[in-house]
Order: sequence, then C-alpha cells, then structure tokens
Amino acid sequence: MRLKFPCFLYELSNFVDKKSLLITFVLMRQSYKVLGLMSGSSLDGLDIALCEVTGEEDGGFNYSLIRAITVEYGQELVSRLSRVAENSFEEIAILDKDLCLAWGEAILDFLKNSKEKVDFISSHGHTIIHIPEKGVSKQIGNGGYLSALTKLPVISDFRIQDVALLGQGTPLVPIAEMHLFSGYDFYLNLGGIANLTYQDPSFRALDICPCNQALNHLANNLGLAFDQDGQYSRKGKVNKQLLNDLNSCEYFHQIEPKSLDNQWIKKNFLTKFDLKDNIEDQLRTTCECIVMQIVSFLNSQGAKHGKVLVTGGGAKNKFLMELLANALDGLNIEVVVPDEQLIDYKEAILMSFLGYLRFLGVPNVLSSVTGAKSNNIGGAIYDVYGKLVNGQI
Repeated sequence: MRLKFPCFLYELSNFVDKKSLLITFVLMRQSYKVLGLMSGSSLDGLDIALCEVTGEEDGGFNYSLIRAITVEYGQELVSRLSRVAENSFEEIAILDKDLCLAWGEAILDFLKNSKEKVDFISSHGHTIIHIPEKGVSKQIGNGGYLSALTKLPVISDFRIQDVALLGQGTPLVPIAEMHLFSGYDFYLNLGGIANLTYQDPSFRALDICPCNQALNHLANNLGLAFDQDGQYSRKGKVNKQLLNDLNSCEYFHQIEPKSLDNQWIKKNFLTKFDLKDNIEDQLRTTCECIVMQIVSFLNSQGAKHGKVLVTGGGAKNKFLMELLANALDGLNIEVVVPDEQLIDYKEAILMSFLGYLRFLGVPNVLSSVTGAKSNNIGGAIYDVYGKLVNGQI
C-alpha cells in the first residue's frame, strides 16, 4: 500500500539540525519490520501485529501488515488485571513481571519458525492508572523485561513524557491514523473506551465514553465474555432512567483535551448498573448511550458530512453499528467498517508506526491532541542485547 507522510522532512526540520535530518533521511530509506503490541482495557488479550515500514525519498513510505494474532489472556490473568487497583505496590510489581512473561512467551511463539527478522518491538503496555490532571499515567508490561525475554529491542512507555508536558498522554494514535489511513474525516475506535480522531483544522482526538468495558461488564453477568453481534442488546428495551443516569456523567460535559481512566469508569459508570435488573435492557440502554455521546460530540463540532472509519471490537457488534449508522445518517456521515483484520489489529498496527517514528527520533505525540506544551517524542528504548547502536540496526 502506497502511503504519504506529507511534508515529513519539512516538518522535521523544525525540530532537528541538518546533520540529524540527514541521518533521519537515511534511516527512512531503509525497511524496518516492527512488532506492534496492544493490550486494551477490554482485557480480551494481547494483539500482536508484524508490520513493515519503508520510507521514500519524497517523504512518503510503504506500509504492509505481514502477520497478526490475538493471544487471549487466561482467566487468572484477566482477574488480576481487573483487580489491579486493589493491589499493593508489591503485587503490582509481580503482576508486571508475570504479564511480561506471558507476553514474552506469546511473542516467541508468534515468531517461532518464522523467516521474518524483526528489527524491534513497539509496545503500548497495559494501562493500570491514568490521571493526567495529577501528572500520573502508568502502563505495565516493562520494556526492559520484555527485551530481555525476547532478545529484541523494545520501545515502550509512550505516554509519560507528554503527561510531564501537561498533556493527557493520550490518545496516541492520531498521528498514525492521519498518515496510514488517509481519506476519512473521522476515525472512531470502539474498544474498551470509544475514542475519536478528527481534523479541526489540525488533528485532534479524545476519549468519548466507555464502550466495551461497560457492555462486557453486563454480558459477563449473563455468563458471556461479550454480547456476540449485540444479540442480547437487540432484545432489550431502553431504560430511560438509566439512560439519563449514564448521560449525566460529569466527564461528558468537560471540554477537550480529555481522556478516560479505567478506574474512573469502574467507580463512576459501571456503578450505575443494577445487575439484579434486566441485563438485556441495560445492554440496550448502554448502546443507546454510546451512540448518543458520539453523535452529541459530532454535533458540538458542527459535523454535517463526511466519512468515519470504525474499528475496534465494537465494530463487530451489529446492533451497535446499526444504531450508529442510523444516527450518523442524520448528519450525512457515512460509516465505513473495514475488513476484519483491520478492525482487530488497527491499534497494534498504529503502535508499530509510533515505534517507527520514535526510532527515527521525530515527534510522534501531537500537542493538538493531548494539550501538552509541545509535540514530543514519546517512548523509551530498551536494548538489552545492543542491537540498536547509535540509531542503527
């Protein structure tokens, strides 16, 4: 796939000197195979995407997805991750190590008997706390540990520098979305949290509302991991009182930049459900709330036409997508759902690109998105076996 990075070298010249610009240009012309890792708040497992990126002389680059897989977490690990807020510092440190062991095993198994040579890993980590207004954001899945286990360089911890610059530290992916998937006006990811990227006129993004975290929480009480195709949501009726309660969350009325914390969702959103009441009605009501919040935000931006690319697990929820498509039709916004591979692995693919930019040493976190003092180069590099030497592989 031929992709453009408009004015890449010109924009880069605002951040680096001529010598660094020349080094970056040389590095761009080479081909890199990057293993993108994503572990989200829905706790459905680790997404692994092996991608190849090659820069070109005109500032564009070629991108391809070679292979991808999701490795599900065992029930014990899911339980520990879901209860992380209750843990002591020692328990969190042990969980961090155990998560790395699970990831390392998954990566080595993924690469076993593979002819592909991976240059480095780019990992989002797994967020356990995110309170940027207090200068706090923490992801486990330690890059140093992971590098030691896989014998590969690892780039991780993309958020904290942006938080230190008074930004939200998230969303991270807009810079990759606008360069890898051009041709859309909006990018909507329906994961554990629904987040949206748009252009106004610079690229901006925010967390809209809880999504699969809430739907899966309710489905679990039906003995299900999730509501397949939204079949139980479809059976339910809207509970107007619950809908009002969900929509009354203070977060929905805050201005950008803003982002959601998993623990905030548990304390302020999931507590509004009564698991003794009809679960199907609560599922239906939650779907309505998600769509209402998305449409409400787009209305607030004066959006009246365009195309939205929808990815994430929620894009497979047929009932939720029907509600969304019908609602956005009123704004003359076309809903585009890509092939299943892109739905499942878009965020892992985008993480590989963030790591690619970090390796080049150029800004990969946008202040227009996060509200930070400036664009910044996010990501710490762990190179246990010395495979990256002075920016060379």
